[in-house]
Amino acid sequence: ESDRCIKKQLPLDQKKRMNMNVYYEIHELQKDLAFLEQGEEALFSIMRNDVPGFAEVVEQGVQFLLAASDACFHNLITDRDGTINNYCGRYKSSVQSAYNSIFLSRFATECCVNSTILTA
Repeated sequence: ESDRCIKKQLPLDQKKRMNMNVYYEIHELQKDLAFLEQGEEALFSIMRNDVPGFAEVVEQGVQFLLAASDACFHNLITDRDGTINNYCGRYKSSVQSAYNSIFLSRFATECCVNSTILTA
């Protein structure tokens, strides 16, 4: 897991600094760049490497949505943590991925009547 550690010293204020692993934030930005510059398949390629069983989990989600294809979600209410980004508890360095926001927006537009997304 040493490849998942990017240590940086970040300022808290003018006098205080803290050491932090910024791997998550940098990796999310790398995924955004892949998605925005090269498309969805480039993003999925990264995710296949990051997430064990990625293809199976996606297939389960697709099958669930296909089974409910005639259903309409009347209300979707969600917040940033765990939906638009993984909960990391670090709001100063918080990254809200463009790719995830776009996918969530597509879902809300296609499958929901009313959508509310609370985000920082």
